Amino acid sequence: MNKVAMLDAYSKLENKLFNKIKREGTLKDFLEGMTKEELNKIRKNIGIKGISNLKKQEFIVELEAGILDNIDNIIKALDDEQKDILESLISNDGVHLYHEDNMESLIKYRYTGMVFSGILDNEDKVMIIPRDLVLPIKEKFLNSAYTVDAKEIQCNSLWINIIKGLLYYYGVLSLENAHRLAVNLCGEKIDFYDFITQAIDIENEFYKYDKEERIIYLKEVEKPFYIIHQQNKMENEYLPINMQMIEKVCNGQLTESEKEIYNLLVQKKSIDKEEAMIITKGFMTKIKNGVSLKEALEELFQFINLTSLI
Repeated sequence: MNKVAMLDAYSKLENKLFNKIKREGTLKDFLEGMTKEELNKIRKNIGIKGISNLKKQEFIVELEAGILDNIDNIIKALDDEQKDILESLISNDGVHLYHEDNMESLIKYRYTGMVFSGILDNEDKVMIIPRDLVLPIKEKFLNSAYTVDAKEIQCNSLWINIIKGLLYYYGVLSLENAHRLAVNLCGEKIDFYDFITQAIDIENEFYKYDKEERIIYLKEVEKPFYIIHQQNKMENEYLPINMQMIEKVCNGQLTESEKEIYNLLVQKKSIDKEEAMIITKGFMTKIKNGVSLKEALEELFQFINLTSLI
């Protein structure tokens, strides 16, 4: 996806998530503002069955009860950033000033039915807990049991970062390979079911999960099934990845391969840094989409009128 398309997609998403809201909005108010499809996503996430055929108002009544019953499970699945946001929400009477870095957490929260978003009268973009959920969530979150779960919350964040990093390098992975590689990186046993529910089966801006095909893939990968087919034909093992490589990706740093392309563009062709970064990322996206290194390099060299690396 090019830069213009990415900005357009982000703009559309922001328009959807940030409408005018009232500080005193209840859970019912926020649910009524969602489509039936969005409500159904919440239903699936919190495991409610047998209400899909209900009319919207009846559906919402059942959903409200289900959300209240699942606050414990939702909190247990939080990663570090989501925990920090919830602490901020609780300490500020259910309102947290939104920052664009919060987008992934916001999307996950939205489809649990616990935290929503909008624009208040003062024009601030916020994440917000419905008025009638503030006290129940606060009581659950501050319960001493969750202090003991600090290690679990830390693990959730670690697993998600590992998946983001692995997919950055591989593009597509089967669930089984993702789990195996994550276990190797963590150096400890990870329950497969916990791994799926807490690191894979979440709404996020980085990767998608195909339950039927049992694969996960970066959102910019256009033909994941072709890529996984090509991977299955390989005789060699996956490229070895270590935690330093994962941390570099998660911190927004360039990989060694990306640095070579980026430096080439900046130093040899005097392309400005912002454009060089866009070209570099575009080059790597082609590789992740199954374009051979030779083809990708030929296209890059043709684009910048370069015939030699020297």
